[in-house]
This record gives sequence, structure tokens and C-alpha cells, in this order.
Amino acid sequence: MIPLFDAREHGYDGEYAPPGYAERGSGEPQQYECPHCAGGTFSAYGAFSYQFEENDADELAATCPGRIQDLFDWFILSVRCDRCGVFGIAADYECA
Repeated sequence: MIPLFDAREHGYDGEYAPPGYAERGSGEPQQYECPHCAGGTFSAYGAFSYQFEENDADELAATCPGRIQDLFDWFILSVRCDRCGVFGIAADYECA
């Protein structure tokens, strides 16, 4: 297993919010299984959302120079099962 996203390190909260604001999951990591066929290998498609006004972009860029791309406010990991071809969402997290 490879960690792809950590709410305390990535996204708007991980970069800009006070320490401890974002929450991590608890328990042991578990492999995602296809809800249709229980397959365990996938093609993955990560998406990052940025929802702020153009004026806010200048303020955020000044606060975190050179890192505005790290201030995404939503992370979504869509997957396509290699076995049956069904699409699903393996992770969906609001970062701000």
C-alpha cells in the first residue's frame, strides 16, 4: 500500500490551517476493493478542486509564495477496476 494523501500535510488545511486542524483517519489501512466484483487492482485518477475567487488567489499566493497549487480544497480519487471496468470513488476529502 502506498499513501497518496494526508490531510495534515496536503491541501489547504495541511498547508495553511493551524496544526492539528485537519484530521487523519484511524485504524489500520485497508485495501480498497471494487464494490461490484471485489477486485483489488485499479487505474487511478486523482482530482484536485480549487474554489476561490480570483481576488483570493492573490492573497493566498502572497501567504504561501510559490505554493498556491498546494492549496486545493478538495481531493477526489476515482478508480476504474481492472477486472470488471466499473468506475468508483476510492477517496473523497474536503480540505478546507
